[in-house]
Amino acid sequence: MKQQRDTYSGGKIALAIVLAIAVLIASQLLAQVAGTLLVGVGLPAAVGNIVLGALYVALAYGGLRLLCQRVLHTSTKTLRLSPQGLQWRWLVVALLMPLVVIRLAMVVGGSWVLSDVDVAQTLTAAIFYYGMAAGIVEELVFRGVIMGVLAACFGRAVAILAPSLLFGVVHVIGSGLGVIDGLQVVVAGSLVGILFSLIALATGSVWNSAIVHGVWNVAFASGLIAIAPAPEKDTLLTYVISTHSQLITGGDFGIEASILAILVYTLASAFALWSGRRAR
Repeated sequence: MKQQRDTYSGGKIALAIVLAIAVLIASQLLAQVAGTLLVGVGLPAAVGNIVLGALYVALAYGGLRLLCQRVLHTSTKTLRLSPQGLQWRWLVVALLMPLVVIRLAMVVGGSWVLSDVDVAQTLTAAIFYYGMAAGIVEELVFRGVIMGVLAACFGRAVAILAPSLLFGVVHVIGSGLGVIDGLQVVVAGSLVGILFSLIALATGSVWNSAIVHGVWNVAFASGLIAIAPAPEKDTLLTYVISTHSQLITGGDFGIEASILAILVYTLASAFALWSGRRAR
């Protein structure tokens, strides 16, 4: 992207960031309305979840493609949005990350509790919405458009750090978390954002970071698995961990903000750095 360095004004960068986030929000809302309508006319909730996820991705990708063409006057390939360059090593990393966190939690001690939830609805929401859709769309926005325009003008360091911090802050907005919980989420969210940025840069495609992001969401952000001091009634499986330490449990936000998760983000980031340097 060196050929586009300094071609974006500060106003255009700000506009691109605002519009990219607006596309994310609008696509999500429209997809949710469509999914709700389908369930309202009698289709199973599982079908609604599948349509919701597919529509969310389609609307977001279409909106971001228009943003690239009409506002930024660049291609989706330049901003790493095109679905190409998939490397299956990142699927392995994606699967290992939640498994390592679960194993570390089990070292602390606890027991598994199964909740009485709709399995089909929970699984389809986990895979097609929280996993596939949310992982892909957030990567297209944060590691695609936002990181892309910042890298073009300010270089890699700013492009990695600024969207990652924004990614962490976004997870606090409207959450109702206290100061300590909020700070812990911003730190953890920024670190996992750096991980996703490093993967996108190392591979030249946000779709590899989307794989890692999506699988992580399926595991811990979808109602499929929780690690907490008490059973989560809306989650299929909870590992009731034998500690109330906020550092280990992640506080009110959950295990994604814990020191266990932060350790995994750091190790995976080191691997992404190594992969990027080896690929040069």
